[in-house]
Amino acid sequence: ILLPIRITWTYYINQTNIRVRLLHRSLGSVSGWLPDGVAVDDIRIFGEVPLNTAFNWTGGSLPDAFQDFACTIPYVSGTPIVTVYVRPTLAQLASGSYTFNATALLSNGCTASQPITITNKSKLYVGAGSDWNTAANWNPVGVPTANDCVVITDGRTALINPAGYQAFAKNTTVKGSGILNMNPNTFLTNTEWVNVVAGGVFNMENSASLIQINNVANTGVISMKRNAVTDSALDYVYWSTPVAGFSLNNVTPSSTIRYRWEPTVARAYPSNFGNWIAASGAMTTGRGYIIRGSSGISTFTGNPNNGNITTPITRGTYTGANYAGPTATPVTLNDDNLNLIGNPYPSAISADAFLAANSTNLAQWVKIWTHGLDPAAIVSPFYQNFQLNYNINDYLQYNALGGTQFGYDGRIGAGQGFFVLMTDAATTSENAVFNNSMRSNTHRNDQFYRTSGENNHNLSIEKHRIWLNLIAPNSSNSDVLVGYATEATNDIDDKFDAPSQDVKTDFEMYSIVDNKGFQIQGRSLPFDENDRVQLGVKIPQNGIYTIAINAVDGIFSNTTQNIYLEDVQLGVIHDIRTAPYLFTGTVGKDESRFVLRYTNNNVLSQETFDTENSLRVVTNENATVYSTVEKMNSIEVYDLLGKKIKSYSNIDANEFKLYNLTKNNAAIVLKIKLNNGTMISKKVIF
Repeated sequence: ILLPIRITWTYYINQTNIRVRLLHRSLGSVSGWLPDGVAVDDIRIFGEVPLNTAFNWTGGSLPDAFQDFACTIPYVSGTPIVTVYVRPTLAQLASGSYTFNATALLSNGCTASQPITITNKSKLYVGAGSDWNTAANWNPVGVPTANDCVVITDGRTALINPAGYQAFAKNTTVKGSGILNMNPNTFLTNTEWVNVVAGGVFNMENSASLIQINNVANTGVISMKRNAVTDSALDYVYWSTPVAGFSLNNVTPSSTIRYRWEPTVARAYPSNFGNWIAASGAMTTGRGYIIRGSSGISTFTGNPNNGNITTPITRGTYTGANYAGPTATPVTLNDDNLNLIGNPYPSAISADAFLAANSTNLAQWVKIWTHGLDPAAIVSPFYQNFQLNYNINDYLQYNALGGTQFGYDGRIGAGQGFFVLMTDAATTSENAVFNNSMRSNTHRNDQFYRTSGENNHNLSIEKHRIWLNLIAPNSSNSDVLVGYATEATNDIDDKFDAPSQDVKTDFEMYSIVDNKGFQIQGRSLPFDENDRVQLGVKIPQNGIYTIAINAVDGIFSNTTQNIYLEDVQLGVIHDIRTAPYLFTGTVGKDESRFVLRYTNNNVLSQETFDTENSLRVVTNENATVYSTVEKMNSIEVYDLLGKKIKSYSNIDANEFKLYNLTKNNAAIVLKIKLNNGTMISKKVIF
């Protein structure tokens, strides 16, 4: 665009009938109107009188002159006017600077003349090639900086490339037959506005990012691609729009199964819990939607969203206990507080910055759908009686400590919808706030829908983390994050702890604080190797389950820092660094069996005799248990997976042979209860 330049003259004149500043030997400095009958000396009078000035232009290549800032009303030379606006020519914009003379005929008959030199901060793309980063492709020569007004001129094509390249501009204009292309994983940081003139083209490939700094409006239409990868036609993608007014029907026109989440729906129940509602038409900026079977590339076209954006969020008023709803899944007090919103920008945003900006009204975590599991014959967490339902464990949960799935770095990609939870302290109608401070050219934009990469976000606070997986016989898994971080405590922290699925699922592993379950738990620094983290599990059916380390960072990256899993039931402390831990799980909830720990200093002896020599096991063709201090009450025999093999009760003796126990030359665990109530575990080979 050709920007106008404002030129004005100010004329000072002595006049007695104006406001004056008096300088008097005795009165000092006085400002005001002179009263009648007052005589003073040493008066200096200052005034300003507007003039009807006639302008003339001389010298150099003269710019066009106009009467208005928009440069739509031409100025006729010699016509009296106070201010004129001049618009540089393309030739002037292609120069580093240019000069012209301005001469004004004042109303008192005098003239004023002054040379005006303009230092050009525009960059015109005029190259025959298409490389943004080639200095010779620009006039004046040089790759644009954040101080330059960029113009992609008619008939030219500029390409921002390769992946990772950082382009900058103060503002960007694409002329009517100009083209600006951004390849995947490239960045354009624009301080001000973007203007795509009618007929101009601005294309953004998948994972490219347009970042803007100032809260200003854009003009014209861009095109942005997003690629969603799904495994099944039954998969849903959670979407939002990075451009204004885009139709939900056009995201993936081949799919007509589209929904939005309504936080509260009128119910004949104690609470108006939310539900999925069919959706179509223009997408609301900042709102989230889901579309089934929307794998592949979707192209958003429209005016790119920018600046301060507020998206309405609502909640219900129920704060009571869980109750039985329309399905086997209990209704909770949070089920009328969930809102599905979405990143409104054509660039990634920081989840940390978003949560901090909305800390008054939102719980400090987000949930992002990852679709790891196919629909199955399980209970729906959203109270719909379908034969097949989606698994709530497919939500990645994230807060200031990190994400439940290793690799997610806390960047919410362009076009990504996500769930948030309004707090009951907020009023029933609020706004989720988005602003440009959440955007950055350091934020990768390729983590849309699925996860990848390293967990390197928010390096400003110290973190040491362990990601654990509970893996079911059908290979489905539940993720848990435990970490030690600056500002975290061993109590419940809204910023560092995120709740477990609880009654919404029958398969889950979680940590426990104050008898509450958490998918993410932050604990205090400095790290204490004697710390113990209680773990709970929910098992949907009997079978062999696995607990394993998915990833670690911080001090846990050092293999000399031990990580153990204690099986309290079996009296086993397992080095989970060396191998996953397998156990026999039984249907239901168990919150007392497993402990995450970092020392094995109370591990039971692996020898046949215990340390006090009070209890020993002799194995030959049979296994016999001897207690030299207290009579035995009962003995239970387990394999190393936790499966109970035999049990013997009402022993009441100091010696007992484990009859009908098959010898396999394998490790077994004996849980021995003495008559005084003492429990002792012994591991032997039999």
